[in-house]
Amino acid sequence: MKPASSPSTAPASTSWIVIAAYNEGERLGLTLTKLFHSLRKCSEGKFQVVVVDDGSRDNTHSVAQQHPVWVLQHPLNCGQGAALRTGIGRSSLAPKSRFEGQLESNTLKHAAS
Repeated sequence: MKPASSPSTAPASTSWIVIAAYNEGERLGLTLTKLFHSLRKCSEGKFQVVVVDDGSRDNTHSVAQQHPVWVLQHPLNCGQGAALRTGIGRSSLAPKSRFEGQLESNTLKHAAS
């Protein structure tokens, strides 16, 4: 796994969002833009996003690096579960409560309304 880029040092009360991405270069930029827009409306800015590039063969990694996220990269595709564990492992370095789940992209849109 390659080292993470680090957008900032997260305070202890930060919420973490982990995104497992495999060959998502075409969609990831818009997804992250919409995610940050929605989160700003409902979370007062206390969040960090980890994108785990799970061995993509496209530009997923470089697209993720264009956003204020932690970027981790598997050299080979290891599967969604492994990518999520990698991201959760990164986020577990900061003290917090753990909540795990999976959201469809339109869920955040409704939460921010």
